[in-house]
Amino acid sequence: MRLLQSIFEFYKVLRATDLTGVAAKWIAELTGSPWRPRRHPLRTIIDAISKADRKTKSRWSRALRFAWRERRNYENLQDCFEANGGIAGCADKWATLRAEARTPPGYVRVGGEYRVPKIPFFVGIELLSPNGYYVGEKLR
Repeated sequence: MRLLQSIFEFYKVLRATDLTGVAAKWIAELTGSPWRPRRHPLRTIIDAISKADRKTKSRWSRALRFAWRERRNYENLQDCFEANGGIAGCADKWATLRAEARTPPGYVRVGGEYRVPKIPFFVGIELLSPNGYYVGEKLR
């Protein structure tokens, strides 16, 4: 938890000084970790300083990105984590927020990762009345 708090505070300073991208590139070069221009700077920082596995780094990155998005609602990172189910809860909320952007046009999300084509209704919804009748006949 202290590691994530330190990363979050460091990222806050980088954002305040508008050096986020440049500093992330320098950190990657200095530590010998791969520099990927499209990777979020939080993930680059985590990759540079942590020996955790890929899945854990991904979870931390998603949790910190959610915490950054919600920073105005909480006094500190600890409060954000406690209110949202911990690191895993914050990471899950970030993934849910981003899921709509990953759903292709013409598809809908079903459950977690499944995307299925949109299927038109067989009966027009506008033909149904509020009391369950369909143009004079009761639906069965």
